[in-house]
Amino acid sequence: MNPLNKKRWLVQIAFAAFFIGVGVVLSLGVFITWLGTYPDDVDPKNIYYVLWKHGLNSNVNLDSALAAMSHDVWPVRQVQGLTREQLKIRFGYIRTLDEATPYLRGCYSTPGAAGQVETQGKREDVAFLRDSPWMVVIRNEKAVDLILCKGY
Repeated sequence: MNPLNKKRWLVQIAFAAFFIGVGVVLSLGVFITWLGTYPDDVDPKNIYYVLWKHGLNSNVNLDSALAAMSHDVWPVRQVQGLTREQLKIRFGYIRTLDEATPYLRGCYSTPGAAGQVETQGKREDVAFLRDSPWMVVIRNEKAVDLILCKGY
């Protein structure tokens, strides 16, 4: 290899390495800024929640994630199309209507309650996510809706 080609090759590598380094530093800056801007674990813009929402963080505090879902733009996406078994895997555990607190059971059975769904009286049509106020409506063995049972 002649010395001129070798020098040109080294300049190109240095040029590429410089821009890769700038990209890494900028990405790290954005990441650190994101962590500082949304530190609250119940904020739907918190990095841990965002990663969990997209299936990239299995170590998130699930109770905090459920609290963050109440401020999420489209929380039904977290459950839509999942079976009961998949809901258990995603949220740790679910509760049946009989296992839910009386307050949450009231969300299911109160006539005219905000968010009440037509379940034809079948108790197996709903499940509650952990100890949260989230009620999942299940039809044909798949989750179809998510209702926040507060202030009904």
